[in-house]
Amino acid sequence: MGTRYHYNVARQELQRPRVGPSRWVTVETSLNRVQAFNPSSSQLSCG
Repeated sequence: MGTRYHYNVARQELQRPRVGPSRWVTVETSLNRVQAFNPSSSQLSCG
């Protein structure tokens, strides 16, 4: 038991204009979704 997460990975670049504040811009996003699993701590056991 636990929680499964599905997400896409995005690559960002920092744009620094000569005038004004810097900002992060997404330039690429993964085509395939990746996943992560966070097991429930109450369900873990050794032995």
